[in-house]
Amino acid sequence: MRGAAHTKGELPRRQVSARFIFLWRGCLATNSHIGALSAPQQVSISTPTALTVERLAGPSEIDRIAGEWCRLEASLTPRLPFATPLWNKLWWRHLRARSWLVRDEFLVHAVRDASGRLIAVAPLMMTHRPAGGLLRVRELRFFGADPNITEIRGLICRAEHQPFVARALAELGGAFGYDWFHWDGLSSAALDELRGATRMVDEGQGSAFVLDLPSSWAAFRETLPRNIKEALRKGHNSLQRSGHRYRLRVIDGSGGLDDALTRFFAMHAARANAAVAVRHRDVFADPAARRFITEYARHMAALNQLRLFELEIDGVSRAARLGFLFDDELYLYYSGYEPEWGRFSVMTTALAEIIKWAIDRNLRLVNLSTGSDVSKTRWRPREVVYRDAIQLASTWRGRAAFHGFDAMRHAVRQTDLIGQVRRLARARAPG
Repeated sequence: MRGAAHTKGELPRRQVSARFIFLWRGCLATNSHIGALSAPQQVSISTPTALTVERLAGPSEIDRIAGEWCRLEASLTPRLPFATPLWNKLWWRHLRARSWLVRDEFLVHAVRDASGRLIAVAPLMMTHRPAGGLLRVRELRFFGADPNITEIRGLICRAEHQPFVARALAELGGAFGYDWFHWDGLSSAALDELRGATRMVDEGQGSAFVLDLPSSWAAFRETLPRNIKEALRKGHNSLQRSGHRYRLRVIDGSGGLDDALTRFFAMHAARANAAVAVRHRDVFADPAARRFITEYARHMAALNQLRLFELEIDGVSRAARLGFLFDDELYLYYSGYEPEWGRFSVMTTALAEIIKWAIDRNLRLVNLSTGSDVSKTRWRPREVVYRDAIQLASTWRGRAAFHGFDAMRHAVRQTDLIGQVRRLARARAPG
């Protein structure tokens, strides 16, 4: 599940009149009639009374607003690597679609308030299927259309601005020339705002899970349920009884990063290919994905914001998890381990050691990332909910294109579900 970052707290609400000014640079030829638009709107949210929505001319424009974008991202919580200009710039470089079957077109927008302050970035792209021709369909969506490499995607803005910014983009409507607009990472308030302005199709929701850290490991452990305390004890004791010694190694990029990433990719793939009931996808199977994460990790290491955690057993790395440090917050990304060490609960032990490390360094928050699997929920984290929805174009062509695409998508999902059931049956079969 993917989405934008959210801040917490109760927001004051008041009626304001909003004036939207849309500035487009280098518009599509099919939309060359678009000019500066101004329309009064009534929005029940505390927000600036005027917004300027500016389309960036191309990928190089990310550098132009990178300083403002970084300040905006730093004001959000939980902090997300996917909200940074670096992630989005590199994602476009490495992972955008550019074949005759599928082509992504750069449509990133910056949103400013009446004073000119950047309050939101919409890292949008138009996906054409196929790349051209009369039969192509056009989906407007956010950067991050990948095999969940980008775990959370959507608008990059504060929670109190999200309904107003979403409404501003929705007001553009047919000016984008899409058949449908796939919204990700919406708050409930933003989705309600969009439903009041246009026709929306609910696409469900997903969650990320966050640990708010106390001042000591003892205080944190006291909050844990009995089953996780028992799992921690068993993992520690099973290694000790077998004569093994373990420690957490933390790689920050000062040395050995490329070798550590090679080990990480190998353990991530090994976990994905293990003959177990619960399968995990190897999201870095594509060489382009590995190149992307490698370049991002190197940049983050240069900024002292990368932490690659390895659980060493008898001096050899047996489990790993990639993390990104944002001031007093830690985002835990993907993991991997050697399957033969799974009976020792190495991933549970590794996560416990990472949490201890974070508490010792006075971090305020550890983001366990997305997915409601028990490996996250049993730590009693705080849940952050993200909503997805489809905004249909007002034309009959757009509605027909989406319903045809949706039927095809449903058929693919059914096929994948049948495959998962068969794999589960094989994993549980004797012998």
